[in-house]
This record gives sequence, structure tokens and C-alpha cells, in this order.
Amino acid sequence: MADAVRVVRAVVDVPLFVKLPGQASDVVALARAARSAGADAVGLVGRYPGFLPDLDGGAVLGSWGAWSSPGCLPMSLYWVGKAFQRLDVPLIGTNGARTAKDVLRFLAAGARAVEVVTALWLGGPVALRELVDGVAGVDEGFVGSALAGTREYADVPPLPAPAWLPYTARWTSSGR
Repeated sequence: MADAVRVVRAVVDVPLFVKLPGQASDVVALARAARSAGADAVGLVGRYPGFLPDLDGGAVLGSWGAWSSPGCLPMSLYWVGKAFQRLDVPLIGTNGARTAKDVLRFLAAGARAVEVVTALWLGGPVALRELVDGVAGVDEGFVGSALAGTREYADVPPLPAPAWLPYTARWTSSGR
């Protein structure tokens, strides 16, 4: 991927945005490589591979497809947030935003722009006006604001053992 970005960067004088897949084991590493190779911004993340058989006997598309749904939104926000915390690159949030609230979630996770397709398909041009109106007044300080105070499970101290624990029966195996 980095080689392809370098080749394109060498021949174009326009901003170069690279959209990355979400199913990689480390999307942040891909974003870092794209930026190092010359990308001006990174889109996170493309649709996830998927397959949904029709159980009513209808024809199934003759190839594997890609999946986008409201259920993809948290996965997309995860990678946007991780990239925002670790990289200095403008991020474009993609895959999962259908409402103004979803767009705000992408911005709060660290995206500077949000790609919206499904809302346009489902609601037509009026849907775009609703999205724009829904994010009116958001300032630069909002970008990445949801990440303050977030922690990994490994950073959470273990809970103390409950006081009643020593008084409970212990199960042991006799090996039989």
C-alpha cells in the first residue's frame, strides 16, 4: 500500500486522501505508513467484508460483498480514535454515519471530516442538509474530545476481593 501511495504522490499535485480497510489487524500502522508515504489525509475505515444468505430462496449476489450498517459504527469509531491518539494526520471518518449524531461521534473520536453515503441514498439531498444543520456550531476543540480520559482494560486497576469471599465454599476437583 505504501508503494502505491508513493507512486501516486510522485505524479499528482492535489491533496492525496487514502481510504484504509477496517479488517486489518492494525489499522493505525496502515495509516502511519500511508502518511509516511505521502498521504495528506487518511479515511478510516472502508466497509467490512460480509455475506448474508437469503433464506427465502432469493438469488444471492454472485460474489462476496462488503458490509456497512449502524453496527459498523463503533468499529469505525474505534480506529478513528486510536489513530487520532497516536498519529498526526487529518482523519476522515467513514462507514457507519447515517445521522447528525453519528457525524458528531466521528468528530468527537478525532475525525476532521466524515464521509456519508448511506444517508444520501436513503434520504436524498435533504438528508445532507439535516446532517449539516445537525453539526452547525461545532468548533475545532470538539474534534477528539471524546478521547479524554479513555483507558484500556489493562490500565484499569483490579477490584479488591469482596469482603465475603473468604466465607464462601470453594469448589475443588477430585480429578475424577
